Amino acid sequence: MLLTLLRLTLLACVAASTDIHFGFVATDNSTATELITPLEIALELINNSSSILPGYQLNYVLWLSECDRTTSLNRFLDVVLEQCNGSSGGPTILGVLGCGCTEADLPVAEIVHRWNMPQISYAGESSVMKGRRRFPNYFLLHSLESTGRALQALLSEFRWTRLAVVTDNSTRFLEVGRSIYSILAYQNITQNHTILGPGNSEESLDLLSGDYRIFFLNTYRETARDIVCYAIEQNLEFPRYVWIINGWYGNDWWVTMGTTRCSNDAIAQFLQDSRVLILRPYSTSEISNDLIVGGTTRAEYYTLYRDTQRSGGTRFIPEHSLIYDSVWTLALALNSTLVNQNPASNSCASGLPLENFTYSSASLGRELRDAVSRTNFKGASGDVMFNENGIRRHSYTLVDQYRNGAGMTVEIGRVDLRVSSGVFNFMYAANEDSTAVYPEVTPMDGTPVKIVTTFELWPVGLYYTLAVIGLIFTFICFLFNIIFRKRKIVRLTSPNLNYFILLGALLVYGTIFVYLIRTTNPQIFKIRCYVLPWTVTLGFMLGFGVVIAKLYRVIHIFKNPSPNRTSMKDWKLMIIVSLFVCYGLLILLLRLVVPQFRVEPFLAINRERPNGLNKLGIVETYCSWRCLGGNPVAYYYQIIYYVCLLVVFALALVFALQTRKVKIEVLNDSKWIAAIVYFSVPITIVFFVVSFVLGSWPHLSGSIYCIGLFSLSTMFLGFVFVPKMVAFAKDPKGENVFSKSKTISAHSTNGTYGIDGRQPTCVTTMDNPLKGNESTDTEVL
Repeated sequence: MLLTLLRLTLLACVAASTDIHFGFVATDNSTATELITPLEIALELINNSSSILPGYQLNYVLWLSECDRTTSLNRFLDVVLEQCNGSSGGPTILGVLGCGCTEADLPVAEIVHRWNMPQISYAGESSVMKGRRRFPNYFLLHSLESTGRALQALLSEFRWTRLAVVTDNSTRFLEVGRSIYSILAYQNITQNHTILGPGNSEESLDLLSGDYRIFFLNTYRETARDIVCYAIEQNLEFPRYVWIINGWYGNDWWVTMGTTRCSNDAIAQFLQDSRVLILRPYSTSEISNDLIVGGTTRAEYYTLYRDTQRSGGTRFIPEHSLIYDSVWTLALALNSTLVNQNPASNSCASGLPLENFTYSSASLGRELRDAVSRTNFKGASGDVMFNENGIRRHSYTLVDQYRNGAGMTVEIGRVDLRVSSGVFNFMYAANEDSTAVYPEVTPMDGTPVKIVTTFELWPVGLYYTLAVIGLIFTFICFLFNIIFRKRKIVRLTSPNLNYFILLGALLVYGTIFVYLIRTTNPQIFKIRCYVLPWTVTLGFMLGFGVVIAKLYRVIHIFKNPSPNRTSMKDWKLMIIVSLFVCYGLLILLLRLVVPQFRVEPFLAINRERPNGLNKLGIVETYCSWRCLGGNPVAYYYQIIYYVCLLVVFALALVFALQTRKVKIEVLNDSKWIAAIVYFSVPITIVFFVVSFVLGSWPHLSGSIYCIGLFSLSTMFLGFVFVPKMVAFAKDPKGENVFSKSKTISAHSTNGTYGIDGRQPTCVTTMDNPLKGNESTDTEVL
C-alpha cells in the first residue's frame, strides 16, 4: 500500500520536474532485475520528497558490464561519448552507480574523473580500489574483504585452521569467494571452495562431505536452505560440524510455503541445535525502529523491500540495502550542491543548473565529488560515511548465534574492521565468551588430530635391562683391569688404554638410555637428537682408536724385528687415540657448523598404529618424533657420517690383517679385531638403513638400534677382555706367555722372520721379543 501511494504521488509531480540521470551498472540481465528493486524503492522516496532535489526527477540509465573489464569500459564510453559527439541518443549522466564487481569497476574508476562525475560502488575490493591518486572520484560502500576478515577473526578465536566455503555460481558470490580465499590464504588457512552447480544437484552437495567441519555458506538464502536440509539428512550437525551463514538473509529466512525436502520446523530446530553462527558484515537488525534516510525506519524499509521483491517475483539479494544507500548517497550529494539561498533558481554554487551539466563542467564535478566525500547519514545498511580514500568507514562486523529458542539469535561479539595491522580480532559481547558460545566442547575444524606417541613401557624396560647388564659387564671388565693390572698378561694388554675402551663402552650403553627417553616434548627430543650421535660416535672412536693404536704398536715391533727395537710408550698411543677422537669430533662439529646439516625434529607418521576416528568423527593420526629434519641436505650428512665410520672400520681391518702372523697369542688380537670389524660393518649398515627406511616404525627401528648397540658394545668388550680373562685363568702368573710361542729365526720352517715375510738382517730367537727390555712389557698391546 505504501509503495502504491508513493507511485501515485510521484506521477502527480512528474510534469513539473526536470529529469536528471545517473548511470546504473548491473552485471547481467538476470541480476539487473534483482538490483533494480531496491534502486526504485530509493528513487520513489527521493523523487517524492520535497526537500531532496526539488524540481528534479532523478532517473537512471542502465547498462551491463558482464563483470568484464573491457565490456564495462566500452559500455561506459558508449554512454558518455554520445553527448560528447553531439548525439541525441541518450541523456547526460551526473554519476555512476555500480556494479558490485571489482573487475568491472576498476577501468571506469580510473577515468571517471575526466568526465567530472563521481562513481559510487555498492560493493568491491577495498584493497584494490583504494588510492585517491589513481581513483580520485571513486567511492565504495561495502568492502568485500569484510567477510573474509570476519571469518579470519572467528577462525583465529576458536583456533580453526580449515574452512570450507560453499559458493553460488553467481558473480556477486564469486567475488566474495575470491576475496575470502586471498585473505585466508595469507593467514595459512587450509580452504576448500565448492562452487555449486545448476540446481544445487546432489553431486554438488556431495562435495560438502570430507575432512572439513567448518562451513561458510556464501550463497543465496534459497541455496542455503537446500544445504541445511542436506545437512539435516546427513547428520552434519553440532558438535561435529559448524555452520556460518550471512546475516542479510533476514529473520525466518528459511520459512517457505512450498513443498521442500525438509520442514520449516526441522530447519529451525537444526539452527538452534547446531548453534549456527551469523555474520552481519554491513546489515543491521531488520526489526530495528531506528529512523534511517528517506524518513522510514529500518524495519519499514525491510518490509517494503521484501514485499516488493516478492510481488515482483525477484530473488532476495544480499546487497539490497547497499544499493538503497548508494542511491541516497548520490541524491544527497546532488542536493547539497544546490544553492540554498535561492532554491527557485535550481542552480548550483557554480551557477550551473544540474540539467545543464556537461562532462566538461569541472567546477560542478569538484563540488559533487566533495559533497559525496562529506556524506554522513544513517542508511539501511548502517551509518554511511567515507574515509580519505573514498572507502566506507566500516566499524564492525557483528556475529550472532542461533540459541535460546527457535529462530532466536544472540549477538556474541563483533570484529573490528578499522585496524590497519592486518590482524582482526574477535571481541565478545557482554556476558559472552567461548564457553557461552560452545558450552560443552569447541568443535574441531576437521584437521586430523596428531597424537604424538612414544615408546611403550615393555620395550623400554627390556632394553634398559640389557643396557644395565652391559654396564655390569663393563664394571666386571673394569675390576679385572684394575685388580690384576700388575699381572703379566694384563700388563701386556696395556691396562691404561683399556680404560678408554671401557669409557667407550659406557657411552654406547648409555646411548640406549638416551634413545629410549619417553617424551613427546619437541625441545627435549631435540636435545636427544643432538646427544645421540655424540655418545655413539665418541664411544666408537674411543674403542676403535685404542684397538688401532695397539695394532699399530704390534706392527711397529714385529715388522723388521731387531734386538734394538723397543716398544712404543703409552703416551704415544694415546696421541693416536686422541686423533681418532678428534676425527669423530670433526664429524660431529660438521653438523653444528653447517646450518643445512642441523637437526630439526619433525613429526612422522607412526605406521605401527593405524589411523582412527575420535568421538567427533575427526581422523586421529598417530605420529612420533624423528630426528632427521625436512631439509634433504640433512640426509646427505647421514651418508657422510656412516661413510666416515666405515673408514675407521676398514682401517682397523687392515691393521688386523697386518698382524695376523704374530705367533704370540697374548699379543696377537688380529682375529678378534677382525671379528669386531666383521660384526660392526653389517650393524652399521643396518643402522644406516634403519635411519632412512624404518623411521616411521619407531618400535621396530628402536629395537634394531638398541639391540645393535648392545650387541656391538658387548661383543667389543667380550673380544677384548674375555680372551685375556681365559688366558689369565689358565696362567695367572704369565709364566707361559712367551715360552709357548714359536721361535722366529732364520731356520723357521716357513722361512719367514717378520710379519711381512722378509728375512731379518740378523738372526735372533724370539722366545721373548722384549727380553732385555722387561720394563716395557706392559706396553706391548
